[in-house]
Amino acid sequence: MSALNVTQVAALSAGQISALTPVQVRGLTPTDIGELNRTQVAALTNTQISALSLAAVNGMSDEQFGGLSATQVRGFSGEQLTAFGAEGLARLSGAQLGALTTTQVGQLPAVAIRSLTGEQIGQIMPSQISGFTSEQIAAFSPNQLSGLSRAQVNKLTAAQLDAMSVAQLEAIGL
Repeated sequence: MSALNVTQVAALSAGQISALTPVQVRGLTPTDIGELNRTQVAALTNTQISALSLAAVNGMSDEQFGGLSATQVRGFSGEQLTAFGAEGLARLSGAQLGALTTTQVGQLPAVAIRSLTGEQIGQIMPSQISGFTSEQIAAFSPNQLSGLSRAQVNKLTAAQLDAMSVAQLEAIGL
């Protein structure tokens, strides 16, 4: 949004924020995003969330990120999710993680899976479990997997079970 300065971006109302086009949102810099308050960030639509640059998403504060609704989290693109890394994935609350679609779950970086907390793992919906790739499943530690509920374990596919080590299988009671 090179036509507006940081002060002007920060002064936009929630209604003005929600009226921005994807092209305008894509132009928001990390500095612009950093100036938005929680109400302004809450006004972003799914389409706008998916239009944010990777730098802008990474420029969001923990408070802004934590204020994203389940609907907004579903707006993250595969590219944005892949770029999260361990630090970005750790910023997702359990409820936000539980709101991801099965497709989005499959796009989470396998190297970042080990950063998931017990609270986050507990919020993964049983229906999301099948979205994890074999590589992602193999990245879970046995300790993490021990926190899976029976309903979650029952949704593991044969390919996912085949990707698990003996220690992982023991951790889920198999």
